[in-house]
Amino acid sequence: MEAPIPRSLKDVEELVTELYQPGDPKRIAHIQEALHTLQRSADGWQLANSLLQSSDEKVQFFGALTFTVKLNTDSASLSDTDAQAVLNQLLTWLIVYLRRASGPLALRKLCSTLVVYFLHFSASWTMCVKHVILCLFADEAVGIETLQDAPETSLLVSRLSPEKLSAALWFSTTLAEEVEKVDGNNIKHHKFHDRMKQNSQDIVALIAPGLANVHEGANLPAKLRQDSMKCFQTWVLFSHRAYVDAGITLEPLKSLTKQAIACLPQEDMYEVTVELFADVLGNYSKFLTDEDFSLLFSLFNSSWSEEHYKQLIQGDYSFESLQYGHFIIALGDARIDDLAKANDPASQRFLEALEGLLSAEGYAVAEDQIFVPALEFWSTFVEVMIDSLYSDEDVTVSILGPPANASTAPTETKENSSEKKSEWFASARGSVMRAIERCWRKIQYPPPDELFDDWLSSDKIGFNDARMEVIDFLQASYTLTGVSLFSMFADMVLRSLQNEAWYELEASLFCLGGLADCISEDENTDFILEKVISSALFTILADPTCSAPMRTRQATLSLIGKYDEFFKTHTQYLPETLTFLFKSLSSTALAPTASKSIQSLCSSCRLALTSELNVFVQQYTDLTVSNSVDIIVKERIAGAIGAVIQALPEEHLKQEPLLGLLKTVEIDFHKAAQLRAAGISEEAEACGIETLRCIASIAKGLQAPTDIPLELSEGSPGGIDNFWVTGPGAATNSHLRAIIESLLAAFPQSGEILESVCSIFRAGFTERAPSPFILPSEAIVDFLTKLGPSTPRLVVIISTACSFVSVQGTKSTGKVNAELYRLCSWVLSLLQALNDPSNDPEISQAGIDFLYRLLPSHVNILIEQPPAAQEFLFMFALKALRGRDPLPKFAAADFWSSFLSLANFEEDLQRSIDTALEHLGPMIADALIYNISGNAARSELDKVCDPLKKFVARHRSSKAWLESALSGDNFVSDRVSDGEKRAFLQKIMNLRGARQSNQVVKNMWLECRGSNFAYTS
Repeated sequence: MEAPIPRSLKDVEELVTELYQPGDPKRIAHIQEALHTLQRSADGWQLANSLLQSSDEKVQFFGALTFTVKLNTDSASLSDTDAQAVLNQLLTWLIVYLRRASGPLALRKLCSTLVVYFLHFSASWTMCVKHVILCLFADEAVGIETLQDAPETSLLVSRLSPEKLSAALWFSTTLAEEVEKVDGNNIKHHKFHDRMKQNSQDIVALIAPGLANVHEGANLPAKLRQDSMKCFQTWVLFSHRAYVDAGITLEPLKSLTKQAIACLPQEDMYEVTVELFADVLGNYSKFLTDEDFSLLFSLFNSSWSEEHYKQLIQGDYSFESLQYGHFIIALGDARIDDLAKANDPASQRFLEALEGLLSAEGYAVAEDQIFVPALEFWSTFVEVMIDSLYSDEDVTVSILGPPANASTAPTETKENSSEKKSEWFASARGSVMRAIERCWRKIQYPPPDELFDDWLSSDKIGFNDARMEVIDFLQASYTLTGVSLFSMFADMVLRSLQNEAWYELEASLFCLGGLADCISEDENTDFILEKVISSALFTILADPTCSAPMRTRQATLSLIGKYDEFFKTHTQYLPETLTFLFKSLSSTALAPTASKSIQSLCSSCRLALTSELNVFVQQYTDLTVSNSVDIIVKERIAGAIGAVIQALPEEHLKQEPLLGLLKTVEIDFHKAAQLRAAGISEEAEACGIETLRCIASIAKGLQAPTDIPLELSEGSPGGIDNFWVTGPGAATNSHLRAIIESLLAAFPQSGEILESVCSIFRAGFTERAPSPFILPSEAIVDFLTKLGPSTPRLVVIISTACSFVSVQGTKSTGKVNAELYRLCSWVLSLLQALNDPSNDPEISQAGIDFLYRLLPSHVNILIEQPPAAQEFLFMFALKALRGRDPLPKFAAADFWSSFLSLANFEEDLQRSIDTALEHLGPMIADALIYNISGNAARSELDKVCDPLKKFVARHRSSKAWLESALSGDNFVSDRVSDGEKRAFLQKIMNLRGARQSNQVVKNMWLECRGSNFAYTS
């Protein structure tokens, strides 16, 4: 039901009343539309004034809102006299409402409307704060010209009633909040920073009574004092914006800081004041003087602070208590450089308190809400120490500043000597080590009776994230502590093991594993790690009677995989370690971690494990037959055995264990056939997928490691090739193909089967030496080109074709060209089935990426396509470049960048390329300008610039084509003049593809988008 057109003020008031009541959403929308039309009409000013006369607070609010709408839409059409009249009306209504003791809804809206007035007329209403205060004092709207004879602002404020003082604070707070939101161009254009600075002295006079000593300000209600502090906070944060934007400081505000600090211990002022200082310390600590910091640190030593600190570390995580915690962390952050280098008692006490925050009661995140912020402080503390360690400017300081009698004589010894550095460094490192030990205790999992698994999901995730943040902290700290940190955790492992302190053991193993990436090659930590590996750790945990929880066992298994390099040089520990790992596979909870470590060990230590191949294959067979592990575990074990097979020195030695491994894999293959024959198709498909994924994992394992030189056996590369292609190994290759073809025939529409086959192909593509997994290229091309547009996982399949192209490199034999031509025709047929890139952006991206991979080495494949196919591929790539989908657009940008760079080919081929570009050039220009004129997303501009830069740098006709595009329909914005277009083109042509072209394009895009918008809220 549409809202009736209001014919009287009463009708309007009734609609406004209905608007703010629950009702049918469609009806409410129609009412909003009708009222908004009235607000924007020529009679809107009169309507606003009339609505403010209502006794209904909601109608009053809507009246003030109507003034806001009119100011935002029609302020430019007001004469100076009319603008002054609007201001007079608003101020008059503010005073009338205060006399009537109207509710806060309308009063606050009037204050915010006055702020909107300032945003549009700041030049004529510069001293807005004092003018509002003067009008409130006079109890009527007075002219701006009366300001020159007005008393001091502090005197005016002292005579205001609490209600009027509250209104002045509302206005002033909103003023700072809204000006802070204005975009940079407008804040500069309207000189808002300067005009706000002119009001800062009046703001100080307004706020000061609320921040006065509790006895002096006792006559003010608590709410007014809190509003004064909020106003102060808002202006301080605005002053940060002024400082960042224009280097302007609102110096008068600093005179209130000491009064604000004195409010911290006051119960009714604590919450708002601690929020202020946490905010200022975190975002604009430059606002505070050294004397302010001294006061804050002195306050930290008070009984008030001690009580709050005690409550926090004893587990009081109420809002008030957490605010205190965030405040002292922010205080530490603001003086962190000094804290790192200070070794005086006051600084040490403060650091000890920050250490203590890491040991507050409760589990991190789930209960303890201060641990993560405190950990962030200590992570920053370590970064500062590292920076200072390599700095030449080092001094020993105190957070309280220099002592009063400190000498500054020029003859004093410089304090950046190694002796001075070691003074503070040893102390700071001691603090870090203590913080680390506290973190170690905090990240220990709760015992079973506290049911970690029953925690809220968000708490479990948060706790585990906190553990990872501790690892980041340890890794950063290692730079300062060196091997001593590694040794500390190794000792903790042994001590916890001896005491059967399983949760401490888990945390120790977790931390020790986290340091794996920190150990450099020249650090001798093996002897430390050997103490752990040679201990009874594996024996104890392998004992069925051991009561160690699952997480402790998982941490042990994970540690093995992280230190696989240790086992390369300490092979004597491999048998016991691998036995422990394989035993762990029998546990469903441990198998994933154990299999990951088995794969890591077998990959790193493959040369030392070849004698154990038969045992490994038998273990794998037992696992498969018992059906006791999932597919991921089977994949990893298969890949691990494949890596050991690869280490055998002769190709003929690899065949027997490989066949034994494949025979085990075929158990699932035969099972798939049996299940399919029985009509149990879903389980049959799952077995088929397991078969192929294990084969793909074996293929990856058989790849020669990239970090060692490739040694070809059997006399020559040809000998190896002959072994696997025409020699005894050819049967293995044929057998693999038979399994693949059988499963493809059985499950032609299975996306996972197809994807697994592609994984096997890609493993063969990346082989550096001949292998049974390198399938004949013609077989791969036959497989791919048989698949049509309705095939599942088509993106993966086209990506496999992309990998095939990349593997060919610059090879240009007749066989290679024929296969690439077939693949190109197939990809084009898939894209033709799509018709438009937007119909499936992911397939479009993959298809265009294939075309891109053909360049430049195989550009002839594109040029030799039939004319219709050639025209389609170019038009498709142009559509993608003009489209709104980022994936195909980025791929198209790469394609055109490469195509536009093609040069110096054989004469006939180059002529064909140049002819194509003469035809395509204007369309490429149109597509580029279409994007630049506002149709591209901002994040896409750099990518769009790539083909543009190639275009102007390589093609003599590019200027004419771009000029035509700029003046044509493809330039979609009407915000840019012809002169600006010409200037843009000249800049782009002069830059000739240089990097600065990107900024020129971004500037043009901004002009086209109209991003230099005016303030409209």
